[in-house]
Amino acid sequence: MTVDELCGKYNIPRNLIQAYMELCAGGDCCGKRRLEMLDEKRKAVLDVIHLKEQQMEKLDYLRYKIRRELKQD
Repeated sequence: MTVDELCGKYNIPRNLIQAYMELCAGGDCCGKRRLEMLDEKRKAVLDVIHLKEQQMEKLDYLRYKIRRELKQD
């Protein structure tokens, strides 16, 4: 896969993919750093997911309130 394909498929910035690929070319001695890079990206993605979950909860609560009000009318 090319760098551009990886950027699109995994939504990872080009510079991060290039740094990761350079570490891969360095051999097994860089495995720890590559894992750290992936862990950092995973945490960032998880933070976005948690934010979206919170937004969904707020929307669901508003929907619940409106439905409850409509039933009372």
